[in-house]
Amino acid sequence: YSGKNLIVIAGGTGLAPVKHVVSHFGTGGDSLKTPLQLLAGFKSSSDILFKTTLEEWSKKFSTVVTIDNPEDCWTGHTGLVTTHLEKLNFEPLENTHVIVVGPPMMMKFTTIELLKRGVLPSQLWVSFERNMSCGIGKCGHCKVDETYVCLEGPVFNYENAKFMLD
Repeated sequence: YSGKNLIVIAGGTGLAPVKHVVSHFGTGGDSLKTPLQLLAGFKSSSDILFKTTLEEWSKKFSTVVTIDNPEDCWTGHTGLVTTHLEKLNFEPLENTHVIVVGPPMMMKFTTIELLKRGVLPSQLWVSFERNMSCGIGKCGHCKVDETYVCLEGPVFNYENAKFMLD
């Protein structure tokens, strides 16, 4: 991703598997400087992961944190991540790659909106990090259609993932 624009959209605990990627590209680990933007959504303010880290990241690169439902104590953004896509800079679109990680429904509707905005399937990456038990393709818990997520993924380019029906 060096030299490209990178957008990471994470829902809930989906922030955990991309934390290292965000830290690497967002805090200078990329020698060619990849512009990074983060959009992270949580159900409530008490569900926010890595609060201190999110605050540090927000000082270094564009970071939008939102919660699904308004709370009296919350002064930040509210609403699903799909309602905050307009806060992201997709330009130049041909140089932008997007990683989406989170609950299946969040990933579904986020990818639909991204495709509507002109993001190509080849520029979009999704993660099916869930339901893994054995990690070696024996138990079948991670199987989506004929794909063993633990063996072939869990991260897939949307070009291939769009055919995986869960």
